[in-house]
Amino acid sequence: TEGEDHAYWQKHGCYPHMDMDMPAKILQLANGHKDFYEIPFRSHMKDGVACYGPVYLASKSRDIGLYLCRVKGCEYEMVTLKPQAVKREEMNSVSLVVEMAHIREHWAHRAPYYSKLDWPKDQGYLDTIIAAADIKRDDYVLDVGTGLGYVAHEAAQKAHQVIGLDVSPDMLAEVNGYKMPNEEFREGDIRAIPYPKHRFDKVFARMVVHGLIGERDVAMAMKECYRVLVYGGKFIFSEGIPPDRKTQAWYTEMFKLKEERRTMTVARMRTMMQRAGFKNIKATSYIMEDFSIANWIANSGLPDEQKERVMAA
Repeated sequence: TEGEDHAYWQKHGCYPHMDMDMPAKILQLANGHKDFYEIPFRSHMKDGVACYGPVYLASKSRDIGLYLCRVKGCEYEMVTLKPQAVKREEMNSVSLVVEMAHIREHWAHRAPYYSKLDWPKDQGYLDTIIAAADIKRDDYVLDVGTGLGYVAHEAAQKAHQVIGLDVSPDMLAEVNGYKMPNEEFREGDIRAIPYPKHRFDKVFARMVVHGLIGERDVAMAMKECYRVLVYGGKFIFSEGIPPDRKTQAWYTEMFKLKEERRTMTVARMRTMMQRAGFKNIKATSYIMEDFSIANWIANSGLPDEQKERVMAA
């Protein structure tokens, strides 16, 4: 029956939406179709009576489809959409809500200084990670931990659509004033990305994962990035690492003076990706020759005493 078919498609994450005055019995769905857009529509209403004109998919994106009728004068339309997939059991946990509050408070303090930092907008760095993505004109791109949207803006010059995701509403407030037409910025956590499976062709995570201290948090983040990628898509995972093993211990201790963070290496990053399911992993290095520690510390939002300790290290 029609009701059973509705339940079938809802289990698969697809929901039909009709005008409130349209009788439900006019929409006949059929089980067994691989794609919601293959459902054969048998009849619909035109001027209060059933119209059997051919219904066709007028437009479609990864989130929405619009069906119209080819009969002249028939104003029938139906919209189908795939709902956003939020992991409610994670986002509703008390510990995560408290943690997110602390994270937002931290970034609220840092947001006013962020645009003065040199490293996030280093053009050579941006060019390197954009080149690694090999973005196509019809690509859908996600930039998690977007910050002020520097990576998103670069990607938007090549892609069909770019979505920037960040946990900090204060950071997003800084970026929304100059977003491009094919960009969207919204609040969200890399550990519970609010989009369905296989939504994006390319996913960027630049300088985000080092801030996830718990192993479970890292695993959740990497699995989420893997989940929202299409088969054959690309995940561009970028972090700052010690230049060699000899300086790794110093690197870790020095950063402790600034903040709690995870020391990353190429080997650790590779392991994180492999555990999440990623394959065909390639590593590319970029050395930021003009990096200024003075600029980095001056715009860190730290108290002066703490800045002095970091500089002394």
